[in-house]
Amino acid sequence: MKKRNSEAAIFITLFILLLSIVSCGGAEKSNATVKSAPAGPPKKLDYATTAALAADMKSFATAIQSRDQNVLQQIDDRYSAALFELDIKPLLYNVYPDPSGKAVVFLIYPKDPRTGSDYRLQFDRKIPATGTEMIEIQIRTKDPNTPLNCIMNVADPKAYVKEYESHDIIARYTFSKQFLQSGTYDFDALLYPSYRLHGYPFIVLDLVKTELVDKTVNAATSCRQ
Repeated sequence: MKKRNSEAAIFITLFILLLSIVSCGGAEKSNATVKSAPAGPPKKLDYATTAALAADMKSFATAIQSRDQNVLQQIDDRYSAALFELDIKPLLYNVYPDPSGKAVVFLIYPKDPRTGSDYRLQFDRKIPATGTEMIEIQIRTKDPNTPLNCIMNVADPKAYVKEYESHDIIARYTFSKQFLQSGTYDFDALLYPSYRLHGYPFIVLDLVKTELVDKTVNAATSCRQ
């Protein structure tokens, strides 16, 4: 059974890659219902948004198994311009005064500052598509080994560096989610627990932009990699 599940999961991943190359033009519209319809400004990754995203991912993975290209294209189209947002504490790798004497440089990683690992969102009830109250968020950047660089203007950089640890600092991440061109195993992990890293289902999100916010001094800046 485990071997059969593994083969099916590999098929799902390979089929996603194949569909990213093959055009589905001219196909009739499917009557299948997509649970979420993300549009407009970024949606907060709260319980409702996360549960809906996981449900659509599971529907997508199931459609791959049945080779229902109408459903696959429909879901992919609905997420092509969708954005998601998460406010959470970043892993501060280094903080130092900018040589200009007018700003502070933050080097951060989009990781849990307590563990150095991927973020895990804990909810107060189970996500129907996964059967778990927790889901892991894996953030895909241009280079996972290079930190994000954030330069924040402050009145006294040297004094700020001495006191920033007592401030309420969060990163505001904006993500997109790829379906047909994802090339990731998070779809497999929704169907087959053996693909779940650390025992948890996970979602891979592509980082679009990052803003570092110091709520204590009401300052913010954009970050680059």
